[in-house]
Amino acid sequence: MVGKYAVSTLMRQLRSGHIDIQDQTINLHMQVALQRCLNHASASKALLAQWSPKLVVFVDRGYTPEGPLFEACIQSGIQPITFNAAHKDNALLLKRYGQENSNVHPASLAQETWQALQAMPWDQQKFTAVQNEIEHCYKTGQWYGEVATQHNTALLDRAKLKQRLGFNNQKKTVLLFPHIFWDATFFWGNDVFHDYEEWFAETVKAAWRLDHVNWVIKVHPANVVKNIRDGSSKMFAELEVLARFGPVPQHIRVLPADTDISTLSVFTIGDVCLTVRGTVGIEAATFGLNVITAGTGRYDRLGFTHDIESREEYLQLLSDIDKLSPPSLQQIELAQRYAYGVFINRPLQIESIPFSYSKTRTAELEVQISQQAEHELFRASDIRAIKAWLDSGKMDLCGIPPG
Repeated sequence: MVGKYAVSTLMRQLRSGHIDIQDQTINLHMQVALQRCLNHASASKALLAQWSPKLVVFVDRGYTPEGPLFEACIQSGIQPITFNAAHKDNALLLKRYGQENSNVHPASLAQETWQALQAMPWDQQKFTAVQNEIEHCYKTGQWYGEVATQHNTALLDRAKLKQRLGFNNQKKTVLLFPHIFWDATFFWGNDVFHDYEEWFAETVKAAWRLDHVNWVIKVHPANVVKNIRDGSSKMFAELEVLARFGPVPQHIRVLPADTDISTLSVFTIGDVCLTVRGTVGIEAATFGLNVITAGTGRYDRLGFTHDIESREEYLQLLSDIDKLSPPSLQQIELAQRYAYGVFINRPLQIESIPFSYSKTRTAELEVQISQQAEHELFRASDIRAIKAWLDSGKMDLCGIPPG
């Protein structure tokens, strides 16, 4: 119950992508982290026994003390809920958790939501709505603005981007999108590799030798904001891994965290997207790329991704990556339906206490209180929507129900 929370918390505190318990100092840190988690687990059980809450609400529940409290709620039959910022300003994602979904991503779709999305009529208009939503959020800098992922970026068309990167050949192009190694590690699902760092290092090792395809490695843009917020000037962990392999070969391009190239542009030159469970996998699949996942817990095994069961299978697939056939129209439609659910259906627009993030490198939270919230908070449409969802017992709150 406590192990993954202890490791995740320690990795975040140390800003380390890997925990080596053979290291004496790390081992001592780990012992302290485990004891703290055990204490938090005991305290969580005592709190629930004393107060018998009907509902417990979490923002982040992957670290301690929140993680052990979340687990204690699940074990006690309490269905906790989480709320998280959606992909754009002034929108939230709310999810209810229980035994059956305790290890899934808050931006995933519950089975009932996904079934409704699959059953609804699909047409070009709905895909256009998804496409417009994504493009608008990128162009306005709102795309996951809480960590300034698209600060000062610009869209480039396919031809200009290929020219800028120097990819003038006919090879297929593989896009590698690393997660921040020490951020939200072990929060959701199960990974094929030990951790995000090992997955990235093994992928880079393969990329160095697989010159029959082009490679684009895009360092996670949230690194910049997180360094600023942590007061750190440390080299980004992805770059530390890349440095182990020496000079970057001619068939590989590395886009830094603060690149002025929009991620949306990168999809136009790609054929394959590699991730563990990142949002980029949804986007890439929506725009017709092959997506290979190296972990569960979000959008894997729904028919539009290549889902890996072992390291050996993953590395073999990389060796033959140029032989992958393009996704079928049916697979692309499934991805588009999923994207419609995540980016259109699920986000709840907030009217009572609207919020946004400054379009600066620090991405500061800016909050207002509407006049209605000051005088009649419980009559606001978003508050009434949350109440109706809580009463319904459904896992996902859908701001716009599928249909």
